[in-house]
Amino acid sequence: MTCGCTTKSFPKDPILPGAKSEIVIAFNSAGKMGRIDKTVTVVSNAVNADGALIKFTANVLDKKPQ
Repeated sequence: MTCGCTTKSFPKDPILPGAKSEIVIAFNSAGKMGRIDKTVTVVSNAVNADGALIKFTANVLDKKPQ
């Protein structure tokens, strides 16, 4: 089950062969503490596209008092 703390934004229009675009992944650490490992799967119709995995790790620290 996912927590809903990771969101994505990607182009809605097709990306032509040889063209570039951007996928933005955002992580909301509210209510989280310690080490967090997240994985995002990118699925496309490209040749040999088995689903590229993007993995990232965050170390969420306690908020410093002001």
